[in-house]
Amino acid sequence: MANRTTPPTVQRRILARELRHLRERKSLTGDDIKDLLGWSPSKVSRIENARISVSQKDIEQLLDVYDATDSQRERLLALAGKTQTPQSWRAYPAPTQEYLSFLDVERVADSIRQWEVGVVPASFRQRRTPGI
Repeated sequence: MANRTTPPTVQRRILARELRHLRERKSLTGDDIKDLLGWSPSKVSRIENARISVSQKDIEQLLDVYDATDSQRERLLALAGKTQTPQSWRAYPAPTQEYLSFLDVERVADSIRQWEVGVVPASFRQRRTPGI
């Protein structure tokens, strides 16, 4: 576990959570951001749900609106730079974003647990009736 880097998808989720926290702290809505930056509320939602990558310019605009401190700004801009899919993955034929997300989350998981119910119906076992 030591010295593992956090994958881009997980970092995108961390960034999204931080941006949502800053917006909520300022008591702003998606419509407020629309009025201030000219973005659609759905863009803000996609950013805050880590559905899309965010450009450095967009992050800077959001941080200005949210009145982020210098340390928050520095940390979040550095984090935004790490949210892109690594070049090594781009060599393969277009994996879906969902698949890349699954691989990233699986890579940092400490454990994976799965539980299933297995029922064997009584008709599965054929009963032999004596004398037949």
